[in-house]
Amino acid sequence: MNNASKALIMAAACLTIAGCKVSKTQDAKLPDVEVNATGGQLPEFNVQGPEVDVGSKNETIKVPTVSVKAPGDKKDDDKSK
Repeated sequence: MNNASKALIMAAACLTIAGCKVSKTQDAKLPDVEVNATGGQLPEFNVQGPEVDVGSKNETIKVPTVSVKAPGDKKDDDKSK
């Protein structure tokens, strides 16, 4: 994977994370430090992603006609012979 691909993935990840709303719902608590320490408590978070509306529509697009003739191709006049 080249550096450009890695940068693109990191940018997409940053945009995804930046669109989320994070609120801490519980404080952390350090463990009691004794000979027999009891477990601590990790904080809890609620993470809400952004609302995304996805839809589709039909669209007509004008596409130009392109004809390419290589140097060795016969001309249209030669086909009738």
